[in-house]
Amino acid sequence: MSCASVTFEPGARTNWHTHPLGQTLIVTSGCGWTQCDGESVVEIRAGDVIWCPPNHRHWHGASPTTAMTHIAIQEALNGKVVEWMEKVTDENTKRQRHERGHRGKDYAIPAYSFAHAVAFAMSQPDDVDINEIQYRPTRQLL
Repeated sequence: MSCASVTFEPGARTNWHTHPLGQTLIVTSGCGWTQCDGESVVEIRAGDVIWCPPNHRHWHGASPTTAMTHIAIQEALNGKVVEWMEKVTDENTKRQRHERGHRGKDYAIPAYSFAHAVAFAMSQPDDVDINEIQYRPTRQLL
């Protein structure tokens, strides 16, 4: 199992990616966006818990004007927790955005799932990597 506190500066986001056994995100501060392939961009805020199913192509990051921090929890399959893909384009982020509270069933999970994930992680101290990561937006150099 891998856990990371990930901070995105305004405008920063991950590439498209998948997780072989899924991923839980717990937003701890700020405001961000996430999107599953073929779906609308969804706003996420501090206190939100998001579940992304196994091998579901998605991205997440800060909104253009607000930083966002989340805790990311994912289990490894054959030693791998993520498959990184191409960059997310600005065109991807311009798709229709859901208003808060109008998420699909794959986005929100009950609080007990978060408690279960943390309890599991703490019961496996030799198998848990905890990291801190910071994303900055890509800037075009002239």
